[in-house]
Amino acid sequence: MDPYSCPYGFNISSQLDIDASTTDFQQCRSNDAFINIISPTTDLVFPPGLRVNNISATGLHRSLNLNLNATDIVDNLYIQEFYDGSLVLPIQVDLHNGTIRSIALTNSEPSYATYDRVNVYGNGTSEWKQVNGRRVIFYDITYLSVLQLQDTGLSSSTLKSIGDLEIDGGVLEASELTFIRNNATLTNFVVPVLSSQPLDVGGDLTVRHKVNVEDDEPSAGELADFSWLVHSVDGNFDVEDWSNSTLRLPELTAVGKQLSVHDSINSTFVFSALTSVGNLTMQNNGGSLLPGDFRNLEWADSIQLRGNMDTSSFGNIFPSLKLVKQSITIEASNTDFNCSRLAFQQSQGLIGQLSCNGLDVDDARADPPSVATRSGVSQGVLVSIGIAIAIAVLVNP
Repeated sequence: MDPYSCPYGFNISSQLDIDASTTDFQQCRSNDAFINIISPTTDLVFPPGLRVNNISATGLHRSLNLNLNATDIVDNLYIQEFYDGSLVLPIQVDLHNGTIRSIALTNSEPSYATYDRVNVYGNGTSEWKQVNGRRVIFYDITYLSVLQLQDTGLSSSTLKSIGDLEIDGGVLEASELTFIRNNATLTNFVVPVLSSQPLDVGGDLTVRHKVNVEDDEPSAGELADFSWLVHSVDGNFDVEDWSNSTLRLPELTAVGKQLSVHDSINSTFVFSALTSVGNLTMQNNGGSLLPGDFRNLEWADSIQLRGNMDTSSFGNIFPSLKLVKQSITIEASNTDFNCSRLAFQQSQGLIGQLSCNGLDVDDARADPPSVATRSGVSQGVLVSIGIAIAIAVLVNP
């Protein structure tokens, strides 16, 4: 009897094609085998034991169900033009090694049908990458090593942990998400990750270009003052172009490396729970009062602020400060910022080096600040001291 010869490629357009190929599916164990699903108009249920390298599916009919629940191993699943329907994945115990290693869902355009959505059952994948489409809903997935969303929305009440997260023009609603193991990058987003749980990031967190909704939209006021429940960032936290709104992080207590806020105009920054940061830098934030709310900041390696300094606290911008190991540099574009409180904190041994001035120029053209004296008293503070001495002499001749 001739040994079995795997056909390697299978073309599927209906359940009849699957049924006719069941024996081949079960006997063909080659890692080179692939399946092409082309414009099916019926639900598709694959038999147990399926083990192939790639499955590609295109032109899936609306409200179609693609069932891979009994699959053994699939390296990559590529789906194109799937706007509405269901995808059934295997259920697995080992959450870090998906039966279907990677799933990529790519649509050529956004879905404009209000009720379009793709329901995903089962947890048998490690990576999910999606471009366009209206919404995907995860019902069982609790962990993904990679999640990438572009111009689409995803919601899940089960997703708790992600390895690497990338969102470009998308919305992620994950009410139970508590941990991003590595890095997260959010670009061109309306609102950030929506989670009702404090979120810890094990690597870097980068947010670029928050998209502001129109003032006449019902959610405009809510989104403009949105609270984001990030608890800690072990790496760098970089904020760019978060403009015309409030950046409010009431749960953020620690940033391991650098917290950088830049190019975020006409905004308010609330880091009221932050107690420790590696380096804090804020610059090119035109129309925004710096530094914002850092009422509980205690520890930092260095702080650099360049722009319009808030004078409402009479210079007491870090009231809880315990130690800045290296330096604080304040390059104020407004001349009425008072450096005396920072100078006093340095005299108490709380600040390594202090450079603080006030300049009557905008923060885009400000000259480098002059270095304060060793005792931490800036030129502005020296002027104040001189006036006080003169008054004392006049009063007590």
